[in-house]
Amino acid sequence: MSTLTTGIYDGTPVEFPNLFTETVQPTIASIMVFAFADLRRIAREATEHGSNDPLQVLDLPMSGREVIKVCLENQELIKQKVRPSHYKIVKYLLSDDFMEAYGKEVSSIDHVLIQYCGDDNELNECVHSIAANSKTKQITLCFRGSITMQDWLHDAKLVIGDVANPLYDKDDKSKDQPEYLGVHLGFRDYLYDVKDPLLPTIRLSDMQSKMSRFLAANEDSSSANKGPKKSCNDDSMETTQQVPAHANEGQKGSHQPLHKIQSKVTEEIIKVNEEITKLKVKMVSKEVSQELEPQKNKIDIILDQVQVLLDANPGYKVYITGHSLGGALALLTSVQASVRFARPGIPVTCVTVANPRVGDNRFRGAIQSLEQNKMLRLLTV
Repeated sequence: MSTLTTGIYDGTPVEFPNLFTETVQPTIASIMVFAFADLRRIAREATEHGSNDPLQVLDLPMSGREVIKVCLENQELIKQKVRPSHYKIVKYLLSDDFMEAYGKEVSSIDHVLIQYCGDDNELNECVHSIAANSKTKQITLCFRGSITMQDWLHDAKLVIGDVANPLYDKDDKSKDQPEYLGVHLGFRDYLYDVKDPLLPTIRLSDMQSKMSRFLAANEDSSSANKGPKKSCNDDSMETTQQVPAHANEGQKGSHQPLHKIQSKVTEEIIKVNEEITKLKVKMVSKEVSQELEPQKNKIDIILDQVQVLLDANPGYKVYITGHSLGGALALLTSVQASVRFARPGIPVTCVTVANPRVGDNRFRGAIQSLEQNKMLRLLTV
């Protein structure tokens, strides 16, 4: 395999294979993250029911060889617990056909150590893993593709939202860069959203619950106020019944139009928000906020993890990959990662697989600037 020397780190030449010859390993990683997250989910479910971790995959770091061993020893359990499509992936990765076709590319699996797996809240957040390869001197950040309902909901946010451009006003090379980049709102929210620890949110389910209670109360009162049914042919039925103004005084459940009920629900939600705001002000006044660590968004947490591994392994190269949604998150992350981790002659490498479009022309311009300044190598498969 031909290599291309692109830089020197501490006097040592740093060699990159041709980017097209590197597609196999990132592609395999973008698929294996699905299987590894499945294994960890099985283990977590067992521990939640009082059992020990049956697969021994929750404690990291864990070597690539150990993952293969777990898969081989627990094929029946995996078959029962994971999606059929995921089991087919695992089965193929363990097959002789796979090793015959890609044995050379995965020969360094004994040197792979999975250091992080961000899947503790997989139902609400994106899932990622970070591994270090001591043979190829690579740190690989991999994002999982769409699996959960939240994944699909984020995929469906087909509008543009702005994120700060890390290239803005950085140096002469990027002087024409805009202050903000336009990116897919769902992908942005997964990586850049920060929840205020002092201000809980009113969930949709809470609002629906309030509405249901009002509707139920209104239905009960409406039924209670109904008198005996009369025939339309009853001559004694009056077309208009005059009710004294004081007749309903003291009654708690007179029938109300739906718009009034909705208005009451809104009032209740406003009251709850006001109480939460008061609580926040009270907490801040007691300087509680000073005792809390600044909240970080997902992308900062992930890149901090990569930084820890880079500090422990000087000279390692950073690779970012993912399939579908994972590929989109990888590409979005590569902008900030390139600014943070690229060194002279040692760019960040991003290999995405079947990812959707991530951003607008401003985002494309930032990617092109990074490539032109040799801070990023990008290949979409």
